[in-house]
Amino acid sequence: MTREKIIQVMKTEPAFPVVGHWYGDKLGGQLFHGMTLRDYFAAQAMMHFCDFGALSDDEYFEQNALAAYKMADTMLKVRAV
Repeated sequence: MTREKIIQVMKTEPAFPVVGHWYGDKLGGQLFHGMTLRDYFAAQAMMHFCDFGALSDDEYFEQNALAAYKMADTMLKVRAV
């Protein structure tokens, strides 16, 4: 498996692996495993970028969210080494 493929798999693996929970009826439900490791890393990185004085600035939030996911992607790349 290539390094790129490993990173792609890690972007979708669950952050807290447990047996999934089934939501919905038998025909239309879906299996839910919770947040991905990438989402968890981004949430942790977001704490570094937060400035709660700018709570009404959508552009500020978007830039910080993009930076948090960029940092999460970098953490996944380093983890794959």
